[in-house]
Amino acid sequence: MHTFRDFRALRVDTDQVSSAELIQNSTFETGQLVRDAESGYYLYEMAKWRDLGPGLRIMGIFGILELHKSPTYGKHSELFDESIATAESDISKHIFPHEQTLGDVSGASSIAPSLTRDGAGPIWAIADTDIVDMVGPNKIGPIARATDADSIAHRLYALPQPGVIEIIREAIQECELVLADGHHRVRAAIDLLADKPAGAKVELLCFICQAKDVSGIVRPIHRAFSGPGVAKLLEGISGAIETSAAKPETPHVELLSSERSLYVPVAKTVSGTIAQLERYFVDEQGVKIEYTTSVAELKERVAAGGAIGMKCPAIPVAEIIYSAKKRRPLMPKSTLFYPKPIPAMILGEDHY
Repeated sequence: MHTFRDFRALRVDTDQVSSAELIQNSTFETGQLVRDAESGYYLYEMAKWRDLGPGLRIMGIFGILELHKSPTYGKHSELFDESIATAESDISKHIFPHEQTLGDVSGASSIAPSLTRDGAGPIWAIADTDIVDMVGPNKIGPIARATDADSIAHRLYALPQPGVIEIIREAIQECELVLADGHHRVRAAIDLLADKPAGAKVELLCFICQAKDVSGIVRPIHRAFSGPGVAKLLEGISGAIETSAAKPETPHVELLSSERSLYVPVAKTVSGTIAQLERYFVDEQGVKIEYTTSVAELKERVAAGGAIGMKCPAIPVAEIIYSAKKRRPLMPKSTLFYPKPIPAMILGEDHY
């Protein structure tokens, strides 16, 4: 079971702290912090307007996501076990990871709502709801503002009205949430709950945005494969996977060597095609995989020799949500949601 509650924020005073200092997310002095006078939710906006072509605008609501342990709590690992088709845990009935997780999370960041430590920013969830559109006109502010290194304007607004608080709480209470970011922190929270008695809860600072708004901010993550067998694998790929020497008009993955490119048309899904190709290369003994969001970096790596590049298209949001809700999370490092909220803009709950 989960709830999404309002809170009284501790945040950085952006009238005193420059955008450059804010982005560094360093330690701030007490005099640089603001403790809001009343409880509420917070509306966070990221925007970049262009003279030519469409601009970017993504908004979401900040609150405290509470995960509760009931007497019927199931296995705490089910949320992140891709082999489980259905989940018994009361928490994982409504919260879905969209990617498989990498590595051990035993050293994960604090899951307390006052997330001021390095690497402990808010988790990010996608909800199939119009809640931001419903409550957006009631925003107060901006109460904080900054501009990041990519010239994206970040604005924080307050939503303290009792009627708005009730609308948001009820809308998110039973809402299914797909995790866009913060998988490890949610997993750490659920692992912690497993050792606590019924009725216990953990809390995470959480940013929730609407599913219909995120299609323009999903970026692909490209791969570079290196190792003694990769050149041989590229030469023989056409016998195992459909490829084309000419660039297709339809969605495709591009494979690059230092001499040429091959194109792999997307068969059914973008994520399925990427997963098939990744398995094809990394199943070869000794092949390593590197990830990058930069096409220029990928081409540089390939030009240096000894590597095959895989330039991937962005995975559609509908595919991300469908895979998550079917309990078939995508391969690790499948997507990057960008831009992201600046962690220091809203540090968490004021417990002082």
